[in-house]
Amino acid sequence: MSQENEVRMAQKGSKDAFMRLIKNSELSMYRVAKSFLKSDPDCADAIQEAILKAYRTIASLREPGYFKTLL
Repeated sequence: MSQENEVRMAQKGSKDAFMRLIKNSELSMYRVAKSFLKSDPDCADAIQEAILKAYRTIASLREPGYFKTLL
């Protein structure tokens, strides 16, 4: 399934689709966090906050192709 379809499903409330999106983005989220933060615990906190914010705001995302930007 394409990322855009997963985003649309997540926007409709599919927690499984949201989890698949996050799972596919784990490595890139870690890389971004590590480029700003030194310790792994700080990276984990930043990633957790980003995931929570994305979960709360995914319904307002107009263009599913921009999910990684939202994240």
